[in-house]
Amino acid sequence: MMMPNKKDKRYAPGYTPNRLSVSGLVSNPLSLRAEDLRQMEVIELRNLNLFCHTGLTNGIAEKYQGVLLRTLLDRAEILFKGDSSPDWIYITLASREGDGAIYFMNEIYNTPIGEYAFVIFEKKGNLLEQYRGEIGFISAIDYRPGPRLLRFLQRIEVHEFSGIVEQL
Repeated sequence: MMMPNKKDKRYAPGYTPNRLSVSGLVSNPLSLRAEDLRQMEVIELRNLNLFCHTGLTNGIAEKYQGVLLRTLLDRAEILFKGDSSPDWIYITLASREGDGAIYFMNEIYNTPIGEYAFVIFEKKGNLLEQYRGEIGFISAIDYRPGPRLLRFLQRIEVHEFSGIVEQL
């Protein structure tokens, strides 16, 4: 029996998602494998200190390779419903393990956060470790990037808050 609030850590071949989907409020939904990501503009991330949510050091990520989240969103082509639409669009990232992250579109496109939000697929020139899955995510600009270091990244979805604009 599993303890409450504990995740079952299974890494059987069927457990690891081998595709990343980009969907939602986009005109060009994507279904990508790690090989597809390698064909894009790859960026290298070096010597990143990793801290957990408590502030304790979890080590140093010496070298990751990946693509910017913004690159994937550009390829998927976010749909805008009106002039103020970008202010109400948010992006969710979900892992196979049930972990996730959320960003407003303006964070990704109008702040330094967007230049450090990476979908990762290699570490030190090799595939990610089995316990990370084929595709992951890291927000390298966070003071404590550990909580948004996602393993087994499965979905990126674009949404718009509905009804809020009408209420203002």
